[in-house]
Formats: sequence, structure tokens, C-alpha cells
Amino acid sequence: MNGKWGMHYVGWKTLCKTKANGGLNFHLTFSRSGSLKARLSWRFLQNHDSLLYQVISAKYGNNLWDVKSRKGSSIAWKILLEGA
Repeated sequence: MNGKWGMHYVGWKTLCKTKANGGLNFHLTFSRSGSLKARLSWRFLQNHDSLLYQVISAKYGNNLWDVKSRKGSSIAWKILLEGA
């Protein structure tokens, strides 16, 4: 074999570099997760007709932001609290 076939492993840091620097211009998800959670929370507050809003408000009541995260809280609720 001449080294052209097979799997070629590349580090994640290399893939996240810009294309001009030899990467594929990927973004690290944890660096953008705060803004994504904030956007989800904003959409949640703006769209009261959504299924997510109806389910969360039925489970946690009308004072949505006064409820503390507790054992058994849904993952969606925890993400909304972090985004807010």
C-alpha cells in the first residue's frame, strides 16, 4: 500500500481550524451552547402556542421562572433555565 487508502485520523483541534489553516472550519459545540440555550429560551417565551410551552407550563405552573430545578425535572426545563 502506498498510504493513500484506509482510515486517516485527524485531531478535533485540527478540524476546528479555518480552511485557510488546513482545517474544515468546524465549530466547537460547547463554545456555542450558551447562545443556543438563550435562543431556545427566547423562542419558548415568544411562542405560547408551542407544544413545548404547553407541556412545561402544565407541569411547572404559571410562574415558570420561580420553580427551582429539582430531582425529576425534565432536561428541557433545565436547558431553558440555563438559557434564561
